[in-house]
Parts: sequence; C-alpha cells; structure tokens
Amino acid sequence: MVKELIPPLQAYKNREIKRHELYKELTGIKGVFVPELGNTTLKRIAPFKEEYFPVAQIVPSIDIVHNRYVIEIMRGCTRGCRFCQGGFTYRPTRLRMPEEIIELAKKGIQLTGYEDIGFLAFTSSDYPYLIETIKWIRKELQDTFVSLPSLPIDAIEENMLKELRHLRRFSITLAPEVVTEKLRKVINKNVPLELIYRSIELAERYKYPHVKLYFMIGVPEEEEEDIHALIDFLKDIEKKFRRLRFKAAISPFVPRPHTPFQWVGQEPPERSLEKIRQIKDAFRKSKRMQITYHNPYMSFLEGIFGRGDEKLAQVLEIAYRNGAIFDSRKEFFDFSKYEKAFYASGIDPYKYTRKRSLEESLPWEVINTEIFKPFLLKEYKKSLKMVMTPDCMKEKCTGCGVWFREGYELCRKGIRKDKEYQIELEEKKPADYYRYLLTYAFGEKFRFLSQRDIARIIIHILRKSGLRLRYSEGFVPRPHISLPNPLPLGFESDEELLYFETIEKLNRDKILQVLNKNSPGGLVFKKIEEVFNKPDWTKYSKSIVEFDIFRIPDIKGIQTNLENATIKGNKISFVFDFGKGGILKALQNATGLDKDSVRKLHFRKKRIVVKD
Repeated sequence: MVKELIPPLQAYKNREIKRHELYKELTGIKGVFVPELGNTTLKRIAPFKEEYFPVAQIVPSIDIVHNRYVIEIMRGCTRGCRFCQGGFTYRPTRLRMPEEIIELAKKGIQLTGYEDIGFLAFTSSDYPYLIETIKWIRKELQDTFVSLPSLPIDAIEENMLKELRHLRRFSITLAPEVVTEKLRKVINKNVPLELIYRSIELAERYKYPHVKLYFMIGVPEEEEEDIHALIDFLKDIEKKFRRLRFKAAISPFVPRPHTPFQWVGQEPPERSLEKIRQIKDAFRKSKRMQITYHNPYMSFLEGIFGRGDEKLAQVLEIAYRNGAIFDSRKEFFDFSKYEKAFYASGIDPYKYTRKRSLEESLPWEVINTEIFKPFLLKEYKKSLKMVMTPDCMKEKCTGCGVWFREGYELCRKGIRKDKEYQIELEEKKPADYYRYLLTYAFGEKFRFLSQRDIARIIIHILRKSGLRLRYSEGFVPRPHISLPNPLPLGFESDEELLYFETIEKLNRDKILQVLNKNSPGGLVFKKIEEVFNKPDWTKYSKSIVEFDIFRIPDIKGIQTNLENATIKGNKISFVFDFGKGGILKALQNATGLDKDSVRKLHFRKKRIVVKD
C-alpha cells in the first residue's frame, strides 16, 4: 500500500494537485479511508512475500524489550476468542513455509548478528511445521536461539517441551483469561481447568523458573463468584507448585470493534479497580505470587477511543494541549487531563462505553474487514447462551466470510501438513576452544553507552563477521566473554579490552579487517591476541586518563590529589585505579568542582597501565 500512497502524496507536495484531488485519488486505493469524503474501505490482505520482508532489521545500541531478530511465521488466528480483535481482523490465516523462514533467518543473522530469533504468530503452536523449523534453525544456524511468544494452554504438551528444551528458557506464559467454565463458554476459550494445571505441572517438571498468567476481569456475564474462583485458583497453584514463581497480570475487559463483543457495555473503571484491589489484597503476604494489573482508567480510554467516532478528535487535541503525552507509561499517564478534555468538549465519555443496540449503525463499519456482520451477531448470541464455536482450521468452516470473497484455499482444507521434513541433528560433542583478547577504542558516539551495551554491540559484530563464539550450557546460554572494570558514562577510550572464546581458530589479521568493516562509526577494533588464560582483570585496573584543563578554575590541587598528574598544553593526564572506583569523587576533591561540573569535563582514557 505504501508504494501506492507515495505518487499522489508526492504530487500534492509538489503542488501538482489540490487537496480535494488528493483525497479523491486516495479513496481509489484499497484500504484507505478518507473521513472528509465519507467513503467506506475494504481491508487489504497482505500476502506473505519475501520481497516485502524487512531483512535488514534495526539493531539498537542499547538493550530493549524483545531485543531479537523477528520473523512472522504465521498471520491470523481462527480459534475464535470472542474478545480478540486481532483474531477476527487478521483473517484469513497465512503461513510461511520452512524453507523461506530458514532463508530469511540466514540473511537476517548475517546482516544483524543477533543471537535470538523470535517466531511471531498469534498462536505459534498452530504453525504446522514449528518443531521441524526450530530443528532446521539449530542445524543451519548454530548458536542461534529461537524464542516463542505465549503458547496456548492446550499447546503445552510434554512432547513439545522435550523438543523445545534447547530454547533459551526464561518463563512459560499462559493466558487462561478466566477460570470458570461459565465464562470460558462466554468468551469461547475452550481450555478446561485441568489442562491449565497440567501445563503448570509440566513447566515445573521441565524446570522453568517462572510462569506468567494473563487474566481478564469485567467480561460479559461475570459475577462476584467468578472473582472468588480466580483468587482460589491462584492460591491453589501457589500451594501445589512450590518450586515455581508466578506472575498474574490482570486486565480489565475492553469491548473491541469488529468482534462479537462490539455491542456489549464496558465495566466502569471504578468497579474494575475494586476487583483488582480485592485480588491484590488476597496475595498481600505472598512471596511467590506477584499480581500486576493494567490501569482501569487506561482501559476505559481504550474502550472510548476504540469504539468512538470523529467527535473524539477534539478530545484528543485538548488532552494533548493539556499535557497528555507518553500516556502508555504509567509515570506520565494522568486521567484528569482527559476528564477536563471531555468536559471542555461537552462529550459524555460513558456514551462510548455503553451497551450498543443490535440495530444501530456503528462508527467503525466504514471499514470492511470481510467478516460477515451476521457471523459476528451469531457469535454474540451464542455467548449469551454460553455456546462454544470450534476452531474452523481444525474442524469445519464456521462461515465467517473471508474465504467466500477470496476463494481462500486454506480456509477450505484447514491447517494441515502438506510436506514432511526430516531434520537430523548431530549430537553435540565437546569441542576445543580458543581464547582471545580484543583491544578496541570508541569515541563521541559511544561515550554515553554502558560497557554492557558496547559489549552487546561487539558480540553482534563478531557474529556478523562469521565467528563461532563458545556459549555456556544451561537454561540461558551466553557467550563466554569477560570484561574489565567499566568506565563511567561520558568517557571516551583509546584502549578497552574484551576477552572472548571461540570454537574455531581465527585468522586474526583477516578477522580484524572484517570486524572494522562491519563496525559502526566510532568503534574501532585495534588488535586481537590469542591468550592461554582468562585475564586477571586486577592487573588491568589502572589507566591513564586525560581531560581538558580550560574548565578548571584552580589547578593547584590536581598534582597533589591525582596520581602522576601532569599538565601538557591544555590537557591534564593522571593515573587512576578503576578497580577502586570513585573517579568522579576523586576529581571533585582535586579540582574543587561540584559533581555536575565534573560530569561536564570531557574525559578520555588514553591507555591501560598493566601491573606486574
């Protein structure tokens, strides 16, 4: 779609067409809605083509959440959870074949140096070639690890955990949503309670340290006894599985457009908060059950804007001008700014969270998701009768409408294996390994990155360069590296060290050239030495440090308070032992400057003074 949007937007920017002409052209592009013209638009179904895939993904300089290479292995989900917007709007189901995934993974790791590949899908366990693809990754990309998103509870089988035991293991994530049979039928989550217990028992048996659980409150037909049942369930698993730590995340239910629950009302945030407090109070003294929750007032806004209309635009603008920004971060979120915006706009927010009539026109129907409205209505009525609908990919077509327009083949036959893959893995044998000491330097661009972040960047560069690093064994394999005492933030350095181990002997001169070719600007690799033992970093703790003299009002105390301090031109250099720490405090004492002024000095580590 982006390629189709560029020509008319470019023409408008070049003043070749007027605004009304731009709007008219945009309405001719499938998937574009122009509110001013009041057109309706049909959802586009993006094909899974390799040429659309972002192979050269961004590698951040600092650690972030989900810091890994990402491949979407399957799009769409037909399990039919009635609260899930993505499960309906991302239909039909599409999947990549293993050959394409392996090819994308090879190219991606070569370009980025990532250690982890994240397989993305609504339900990755529904991907028919999951185990074969993971084995293939392990065979073709050794020392590269696969991570999976949360698995459906009915997917946690012992055979699967045996196959996945080589993955990096942090925790198992399960989403029961509710615990009573009545509510499972309402939301169409066909997961019996005994299956949840079995999944947790398997997690404990396979030594996963943590289990995360996701629940909703305020779902349609919920009553007080359902909250009591949730508390009883959490207490029971905490008592039965004593080797596990649990995190239960509670979220208020939000009715979403284009789902069977688009007509239902949303619980007021005050009532949701009462339930959350009730649950948290029950585990106030617990050491292994952590209760977290999504702010009910944030959920309230999600419900308003999710099922809102164009009148809410002025609310957003007023809230923004009142200072509402970065609202997804709890330290910035201030609901009162939105309350004032609703009041100033003369809009009742509860108008948007009310129960909708089945006959009324809905604002979001300008978007045609290709899901038949009668199908959504039928699902809503089935929820009132507490009747479940099976997964159409496993049983039979439920008539949602997507396949009808596209003639989509997968919807007719379901997800089945069309091809068999025999992936034989060689038994991992202990290998010889080699020890190396890398000398590098960094300048202005890197001086506000931590030593840990710089080390992560170097590991990516080593992997991009084709080095086979040696990894630890255990739950979370890590490369065998070691670092000396870190520099404070703000320092540049002409000589830093990193120890690493490989399972292949290096051509050091050649590798050094490759490392510098793959390095971002500002990070220079100077030397690689083969060593016979891991360094004793206490011998490398002293270094010569240099900074500019022009910021120092009185230099008399420098030579008496700093070791081997010398003044040459406009530079001051001295020797400091980073093993002892406290360089900023030492400089405060020597220069007479306060802490903030010392931090503004431009420091550079010149070289290491190796102790005998």
